Amino acid sequence: MNIGIISYWHVHAEGYTKEILENTDSKVTAIWDEDSERG
Repeated sequence: MNIGIISYWHVHAEGYTKEILENTDSKVTAIWDEDSERG
């Protein structure tokens, strides 16, 4: 499953990404945030 993340503002965003990357059936294909350094 391909997953896109919109905004890394939420305090749990990093943890959610870690869980996605550890699931072999999923991958993060896009990340966007209005703050380019955070995204």
